[in-house]
Amino acid sequence: MATQSHPTTSRRKRFLPALGKTVLLLTAFGLLAGALSVLGPRNNVFTQVGTVFFQVTYSATLVGSVLLAAIGSVLWLRGVRRGRRGVVLAITTIAALASVVLSTVEYVQYSNAVRNYGGSAGPFSSFTSAGTSSTPDAKAVYSQREGRDLTLSVYGRSPADDRKPVIVFVHGGGWNSGNAESLSNQHRMMADAGYVVFSINYQLSTPTNPGWDTQIVDVQNAMTWVAKHAQEYGGDKSSIVLSGESAGGTLALVYAGRVAQGSLNGPAPKAVDVMFPAIDLKWTSQHAQYMTPFVLPGIVEGYIGGSLKQYPDRLKAVSPLTFVDKRMPPVLIIHGQKDSMVTIDGSREYVSDLTKLGGTAELAEIPYSNHGTATTVNRDLTVAFLEPLGLGPR
Repeated sequence: MATQSHPTTSRRKRFLPALGKTVLLLTAFGLLAGALSVLGPRNNVFTQVGTVFFQVTYSATLVGSVLLAAIGSVLWLRGVRRGRRGVVLAITTIAALASVVLSTVEYVQYSNAVRNYGGSAGPFSSFTSAGTSSTPDAKAVYSQREGRDLTLSVYGRSPADDRKPVIVFVHGGGWNSGNAESLSNQHRMMADAGYVVFSINYQLSTPTNPGWDTQIVDVQNAMTWVAKHAQEYGGDKSSIVLSGESAGGTLALVYAGRVAQGSLNGPAPKAVDVMFPAIDLKWTSQHAQYMTPFVLPGIVEGYIGGSLKQYPDRLKAVSPLTFVDKRMPPVLIIHGQKDSMVTIDGSREYVSDLTKLGGTAELAEIPYSNHGTATTVNRDLTVAFLEPLGLGPR
């Protein structure tokens, strides 16, 4: 008498293979979607997510696609030998292989671009880019404004006679958020590379104090303090580089331009090195997005205290394009080509204008990167830019 299988057991035998194939199929197309995401327009949410996390996800996509393609191929070939068609596994394998090819092409383009600008980007360097926060070696008060201490954080403090080149860093955050330790991992990398980094806090923009005319004074005071005290921390006051990212990059460019023009009195930096600065402020006001289908309102308006039409003079006063001057020190801008917060076209215009005037400017365009570039890339490209200027690590 034949033994009948229990109905529950039969259903389980049918369900588990079906579930496994479904998971493989969804994973394969998920990986393919991740590889495809960075190719879209920057106003597409799918593209924004893909490019924001590209530095990490391209490594994971590449590894995951290779493993899935191998698993799918083995299972599909075993099924073929047993006379099974294995359509799902065949589709899974094809999708995974397509992800491998596409991710590899993207990685090659990304790494070649970084290498052309003097950096390096291995397949897994993105994981070290993420890093962790780093505690500063010292803190100091550089100014007092409206009864409040304004401080800076120091990374790479050294004996007074070391005379290392100095980086004064202005943090980003839309002029209304962030602090001196927002990019502490990058500051530690630069300190380890041979620099003394002074990362500054400044008065953040508020509804009652927009900051369009006060934050630049904070940068001025910080530069003055660092020029006076750099040697106490092992820095060389004659080798100061002004740096910043996003809104801080905008402030750095405005400061350097105004000092060069003579409309602001302060120590002139020997070079300016900024990452994805907001230069075309009208574009940011009208189009800024970050992993959302909606425009983020009020970024520039909050900074100047009203609408762009209401305060055109204020808008002009905070725009780096207003202060482009051939007397400026050499400028490096590092910018992601897919930036959906501040358009790279502003950086292109700035570099073009300064070059036409006879100044020195370089734009490092990073493929598949949004508003934020890998810290290892920032470090490598900065050092490669500064070394020929006599501002390399000592």
